[in-house]
Amino acid sequence: MSVKDIDLNNKKGPTLLENNIPAEDRSLYRIGTFYVAIIEITHLGSENLHELITKFRAFSPDVLVQGIDASYVFGVNHLLRVLQLTVESWKRGIKLSKIMETDILMRLCCTSQISKAIKVGGLKNDSAACFILMSENLDSILKIKKYIEGYFNEIHVSVLRIGKNKMARLCSEFGITHKKMDRIFFENYLVEKAALVKFQSK
Repeated sequence: MSVKDIDLNNKKGPTLLENNIPAEDRSLYRIGTFYVAIIEITHLGSENLHELITKFRAFSPDVLVQGIDASYVFGVNHLLRVLQLTVESWKRGIKLSKIMETDILMRLCCTSQISKAIKVGGLKNDSAACFILMSENLDSILKIKKYIEGYFNEIHVSVLRIGKNKMARLCSEFGITHKKMDRIFFENYLVEKAALVKFQSK
């Protein structure tokens, strides 16, 4: 499996759109010193999702594991840009929470409230999802990726694909008239909104 180096310093993101990235290359990337794997699940069952993600995290402690409601990810480019934003923010000591997995979820949901991020963008039973795996150890990433993929029967690389319905729903969520913007503009809007999320002390 090849690894795609990601440089998302410009607002347009990677040069290839996610639908043009071959399936064998789409799920493994590198952002800075981190290897990143994205696993797309078409349908989660009715099991206890908190226990499930706890099990995955325990499988390989040196891998960051976060589960996301796929309907809140506006394509692979959006996800990768938020991941890079989170990694760069942590390097500068700018943290929204105590663990990076929670920061990722908060920035994807564009909220400074952990409870809201979990409620809105967290895993949900009987829904499509994606799992984000991050580690500086490539072997650990590959092992847990294989483990999680073997756990599910319904894995497909189209889960995060951008469609009109997803864009319309997210625009409604953020109070935007989607007819006035294209996909690139909306992706940039979401990333900029994610960058503006600030830690709020109690």
